Amino acid sequence: MLETSHYPAIRQSGQLRSLRVSAVLIVRNEASFLAGCLESLEGKVDEIVVVDTGSTDGTREIAASKGVRLLDFPWIDDFAAARNHALDAARGDWILYIDADERLDSPLALSDIVSKPGHVGFMMKFRPKVGYSPY
Repeated sequence: MLETSHYPAIRQSGQLRSLRVSAVLIVRNEASFLAGCLESLEGKVDEIVVVDTGSTDGTREIAASKGVRLLDFPWIDDFAAARNHALDAARGDWILYIDADERLDSPLALSDIVSKPGHVGFMMKFRPKVGYSPY
């Protein structure tokens, strides 16, 4: 008999639950991009964690208005430290790391995608646009 407590679902209090996806962002002065990014994530992830490293341009207000988990992390010239702070705060089983000037273009909720049997990783394709980060 197949054991149902293994991946792709998690047994919690005797019940199976779908895997959850957290989106995490590190931001600083991203007011011109952040709202679009957060809107692209709505309904596609189970949680959004935004770590602000010292914005002075309204970034924090935009994040707060979208109902994300907003955390502060003082900038110490270390992207890894800020990213690890965001990852530590995330509650999802899967993590989507995304920058404020990026958009998620998926017709499906990511938790539906990652909960399919046999999925252990995904590759995201990026389509750069003028005025956004180069790849």
